[in-house]
Amino acid sequence: MSAPAIAGADPAAITCDLPLHELQRQLQSYILGGAVAPRHLVATTPRAGSDERLAVYANAYRLRLSAALEVDYPALRTLLGAQEFDVLAGAYMDACPSGHYSVRWFGRQLGDFLATVPPWQATPALAQLARLEWALGEAFDAADAVPIDPGQLSALHPEQWPGLRVQFHPSLRVVDVDCDIMSAWQALSTGRTAAIEPLARRVTLIVWRARQRNCFRSLADPEVAIMSMLRNGDTFAATCAALAEVITAGNVAQIFAGSLRRWIDEGLIAAIESAADPA
Repeated sequence: MSAPAIAGADPAAITCDLPLHELQRQLQSYILGGAVAPRHLVATTPRAGSDERLAVYANAYRLRLSAALEVDYPALRTLLGAQEFDVLAGAYMDACPSGHYSVRWFGRQLGDFLATVPPWQATPALAQLARLEWALGEAFDAADAVPIDPGQLSALHPEQWPGLRVQFHPSLRVVDVDCDIMSAWQALSTGRTAAIEPLARRVTLIVWRARQRNCFRSLADPEVAIMSMLRNGDTFAATCAALAEVITAGNVAQIFAGSLRRWIDEGLIAAIESAADPA
C-alpha cells in the first residue's frame, strides 16, 4: 500500500511514511499542547504555512472546550463577563486537560479549580456558583426513577418502620454554600446582574429533577442531618436514635416523618425498603 497523503495537501508535495496511529499520536500531542508543531505532517500552501494550518486544529480544539464550559456554566459566565470567562477557561484547560472521551465531563473540576487557584479563590462565591451549576447539569442528566406514591408511606405498618431504609432519586445532589447562590443564580439565569452576598451561616442546598424539571432549595437543620444519615444507608431506627441526641425540643418521630412526607411530595424518594431486603 502506498503512503497516505496528508489531508488538504497536494499529494505531489508531501506524503507521510508514518503508520496512521503514529500520525494521529503526533497530531494529538501537538493539539493538546504537549509537543512542538509537527510541520512534517502538513504542507505549506500559497495561502497558509504549515504552522498556521496546524494552529487551526489546535485553536478549534480549545474553542470547543471553551464552548462546553459556556454551556455548563452560563450563570458563571454572565457573572464574570465574556472576557474574564475566556481567561478562566484557558487557565482551566491548561491545569485540567480533558481526560474523558465525552466533552460533557470536561468541566466537572471547575468548582474545585475556582476554590483553589488565584485570583478566583479570593471570591468563594464563584466556586459555589460553579458547583451549583454543575449539580444542576448532573441532576438533569441523571438516570430516571419513578418516585414513590405518598400512599406507600401511610400503608406501612408501625412495626416495619425501624428497619426501613430510603433510596433517594438518582438525580439528587447536595451542595454546601455560605453565600446566597440561589438568589444570584436566579438573577443571572434571566440576564440580570447579581452581587452575591454572604449568608449568616452555612446552608445545605439540594438539587434534583422532578417531572423533567430541575428543582433546588435549601434544607432546614433537621433535614440536613436526616438526609445525610439516610443517604449513608442508616435505617429509620438508627436515624431517629441519632437525631434524638441532637434535637432537644420537639418530637423526633414527628420531625422525621414530616421530612419524609415532604420529600415524597417533592419526588425525592425512589423507594422505601426493608434493611433485610437483598441489595
